[in-house]
Amino acid sequence: MAKKILIVDDEADTIESIKEVLENEGFEVECASNGEECIEKTKEKKHDLILIDIYMPGMSGEKLFKALRKTINHLTPLVYITIKPRAEVDLSDVDGFIQKPFENRVLIKEIKKILGNFKRPKGGGI
Repeated sequence: MAKKILIVDDEADTIESIKEVLENEGFEVECASNGEECIEKTKEKKHDLILIDIYMPGMSGEKLFKALRKTINHLTPLVYITIKPRAEVDLSDVDGFIQKPFENRVLIKEIKKILGNFKRPKGGGI
């Protein structure tokens, strides 16, 4: 069964390019253009990983991250995928970080590593 990944980014071109790369690797991909849409999608369906851009209008990726930790806790890995420099990002409790711009092979390698290393908390099976 294909792993389900949710991409959250306000730039349509970015979403489309990431989606294409991930689908070519056999992942099932869903997209959200803002934090509110992401939260709704996580209520409707379970995902194996969520990629979150930090710079978004309305609810920033950092606020979205905190909201998701309250609703889905640690049942799904949350990964920042952003142009914001790593040194300027609070990485506590984050499951991964991918710096934009990135090479497609780096994106795939990081996602596979995160999915391979992720352990759901006991009692949190989905």
